[in-house]
Amino acid sequence: MLKGYKYRLHPTPAQEEFLIKTIGCARFIYNKLLEDRIAIREEAKAGTGTRRKPATPASYKPLFPFLAEAGKVRLPKVGFVRFTQHRPFEGVIRSATVSMTRTGKFFVSLLVKQDDEPWIPAENKVGIDLGLKHFAVMTNDAMVSEKIENPRFLRKPEEKVKKAQRALSRKKIGSKNREKAKLLLAKKHEKIANQRKDFLHKLSRRIVDENQVIVVETLKSKDMMKNHKVAKSIGDVSWYEFVRQLEYKCKFYGRTLIKADPWFASTQICSSCGVKGEKKTMDVREWTCTHCGVHHDRDINASINLLMLAN
Repeated sequence: MLKGYKYRLHPTPAQEEFLIKTIGCARFIYNKLLEDRIAIREEAKAGTGTRRKPATPASYKPLFPFLAEAGKVRLPKVGFVRFTQHRPFEGVIRSATVSMTRTGKFFVSLLVKQDDEPWIPAENKVGIDLGLKHFAVMTNDAMVSEKIENPRFLRKPEEKVKKAQRALSRKKIGSKNREKAKLLLAKKHEKIANQRKDFLHKLSRRIVDENQVIVVETLKSKDMMKNHKVAKSIGDVSWYEFVRQLEYKCKFYGRTLIKADPWFASTQICSSCGVKGEKKTMDVREWTCTHCGVHHDRDINASINLLMLAN
């Protein structure tokens, strides 16, 4: 099994300079290769003659001498770099990729070949309804429901982010003050992204640890974001990333993930009698089944219907 680990690097000033040059060269070459392939495609459409071969990274070195200062980088070439090992690992390192954030932080991503994770027994099943008022409503096979609050990582500091954006827009292009304002804004966005990742990783890992079968609804975020009233809130909750994390963690730990059909009417179906009622608007949080008379919490009812797909 191949598994990725990401650690914060703390390079020396000399190492930092070398890494920045290398990352800059890689970005430059990528853009040049992309530009070259677009040009080849346009030439083919225009029918200008025989199709030429695409350029290679090595072909740019004579044209741009600064590329020879880095080229392809290996960590041993950089030397020993201090890093924060917040969790240990065992296995053979297959590759290492260095990246830099907009705020100037360096990270190394290690791809490690490991033995398969030991299977941890868990007999529980859970249905997960995703939403905006609550991030998730979960019901297990003991019919115990849990509501996970929506942390709203973007909404809470939104005014501070807007203030930083306005400050950036007022700064003169190319000035040092503009660079400072740009860095301040990047730090605020980075903090929001880190908080969101931490929340999603911890919740998805807990669900995978506690349950053998997990059923989650399939939401078309792109289509839903066409509604401008809820687009920002949908982008903030990151449903797609949450399901992606559940998916790969289920593979790691031998769990079963069931994605409900996008057209499965989990909200409209009565979980008591199975009769499908009328479509309900977003503001309807509770409803009573006209067939059997059972009163439902909208989200809990949906999570129970999703749980039934595990049987």
